[in-house]
Amino acid sequence: MVKNKSKIWAIFLFCTIIIGFGSVQIYLKLTNNEAANGKDPYNWTIMYYICGDDSNYFKEPDFYSHKESVINTHGSFDVGLTCLYDGYGYNDLTSSTYRYLVYPTTYSELDIGEKNMGNQSTLEDFIIYSQSQFPATNYALIINGHGSGVMHELPPDDCEVGGCSFDHSQSPDHHDFLNSSEIINAIGGKNINLLFFHSCVMGGIEFLYDLKDSVDFIVASEETTYLDDDDGTFSDIINEVKENPQISAEEFGKEIVKIYKDSHPSYFLKGTMSLIKTNSFSLIRDKISDFCNYIKDNDLFYAVEFSRTNTYQMGTQYGYTTHKYVDLISFIEDTKGYAHDIDLDEQSDELISFINNYISYNAYWGLLDSHSHYNGMSIYFPEFENQTFLPLYDSIEWNLNYSYSWHDFLVDYYNSLIY
Repeated sequence: MVKNKSKIWAIFLFCTIIIGFGSVQIYLKLTNNEAANGKDPYNWTIMYYICGDDSNYFKEPDFYSHKESVINTHGSFDVGLTCLYDGYGYNDLTSSTYRYLVYPTTYSELDIGEKNMGNQSTLEDFIIYSQSQFPATNYALIINGHGSGVMHELPPDDCEVGGCSFDHSQSPDHHDFLNSSEIINAIGGKNINLLFFHSCVMGGIEFLYDLKDSVDFIVASEETTYLDDDDGTFSDIINEVKENPQISAEEFGKEIVKIYKDSHPSYFLKGTMSLIKTNSFSLIRDKISDFCNYIKDNDLFYAVEFSRTNTYQMGTQYGYTTHKYVDLISFIEDTKGYAHDIDLDEQSDELISFINNYISYNAYWGLLDSHSHYNGMSIYFPEFENQTFLPLYDSIEWNLNYSYSWHDFLVDYYNSLIY
């Protein structure tokens, strides 16, 4: 009887060891494989697209630290995490682009050769691959790199339709970047719930309008954004979702804005970040057109001139002064104040209320005199007319197929200045 008991215990111990060893193998397989959570789908997959191949070599440590922050934070069994990183390296044969799959306890790195981060196919291929490796209920795409907004100025007096993720792979003077059409084509039909532009002046209404049918929520700044080394921002963003994997796209976007603000001390240079919801965003163009038509029909361009002179201009720090974007709500409020027109007062208030419906969350920080200027989104409004800029601006979707577009309004405004 004793021998039988001993045999039973020996068999039990042996089975326990085998099962335990098998469990370890399964865990290691799950944490080092494409299906790290052992289920399908994940709650969230976060895709970081980091373009450090900018013309400014001194920014490279910042981009590198962002990549390190992402891959060392790790994902979870509910959150998939991928990263495409292109470091600084024009004219450098040793430079490459690296793709990362990040698991709960480790990550994989693959050198995929030098890629042009300003090319639509690079972004699209990254999204498709990320979604194949970490299929999820919700997807967030974070684009990190230089941004110009809807128009990109080329010294001394030229420009092109702008965008973000500037890649200088060939030389400091040769660049490519993602414009709104390329981003739309890359993310269209891929169920992107949240898009975060960690890039300067990408919070313009034109870019937001172009993307209205491709993504549910957009986080962007109408001002220049501060790019520093690892301040914990990216880690905090990942950890927010890991701690709350059921978070909605809107709440996740709000948390990104809050985290970004908290990473900048109150005494820091001014800045802002907003969460924009794009549902029914097409209606906003009609309301702005009505406002512009009223100004034209009632010859109130004198109020626009005063407003343009006094409305705060975006992108006026770090030596980057463009004078081409203004805060949309501030412009409307200032025009209303200078016009002294009762009907325009009512229309302006309704328009501002309508715009605010699309601004889910807005935060600002820094110098006190800047706070009233940041209301969520900007609009293209050069200080002076430029015959090169305006025809290009007229070609974007924001101005197409419209009876009285913002471009038409700008042309009429500049003509009113000719005495």
